[in-house]
Amino acid sequence: MLQKSEEKYNKFSQELAHAHPRLVSGILDYSSWSDSDNLHDMWAGLLASSCTPDGKDESNLIFVNILSQLTSLQAKIVKHC
Repeated sequence: MLQKSEEKYNKFSQELAHAHPRLVSGILDYSSWSDSDNLHDMWAGLLASSCTPDGKDESNLIFVNILSQLTSLQAKIVKHC
């Protein structure tokens, strides 16, 4: 998941940035409980999009809570749409 996140981040940005530790902790915790590739892709995208130059933005915390409630089947449906 971390490799996917790094690839996604590097694809869209060349700036040095990082995510808020609270977001990183939640994303790593919840993503480690899943073995679904679809969910790992979503977690990786959330981590990549949470990176900011100062690393103080916690605005994506709500998405950590929402994504943590998705099942692998629901993630497939969301990704398909």
